[in-house]
Amino acid sequence: MSKGRALLAVILGLALNMLLGFASIALAWAIFGPEGAFQGETTVASFAWSGFGCGAGLVVGAIAGRVTSAVAQKAPRLPVLVLAGLLLVIGLGSAVMQLNVEPRPLPAGKSVGDLTFFEAGEVATSPTWYSFAAPGIVALGVLMGGRILCCARRE
Repeated sequence: MSKGRALLAVILGLALNMLLGFASIALAWAIFGPEGAFQGETTVASFAWSGFGCGAGLVVGAIAGRVTSAVAQKAPRLPVLVLAGLLLVIGLGSAVMQLNVEPRPLPAGKSVGDLTFFEAGEVATSPTWYSFAAPGIVALGVLMGGRILCCARRE
């Protein structure tokens, strides 16, 4: 496997993870709406929203891992491990940086039910447990999709 192909596999996996991650957030918004997305009239994500995010993160990670493995072709193990490691480190770094951040208040004169998708994205905060669990769940999905965990590789 060429280094260029391995790098391409990781970059495509990262890009696909971001694209599908955004799509899963949009799907969650369509399912839960503003009232189901938040805990009451706060800007903290609800348990249902966070639970959906965990399931979606596993699926998104698996798809990204599978694509990374397919692009890498003959020696997919290292690119899949690099992708999982990058997503884990970036995600945990983001979680640590959010530890002392207070949830943002709703915009003046707005209730949770009045928020648009993009307004909600600007003020939403995740529960601490989710911020730390999600990177591990996504990385696990990458390893599963890349066939590092759970299944034998077919040659």
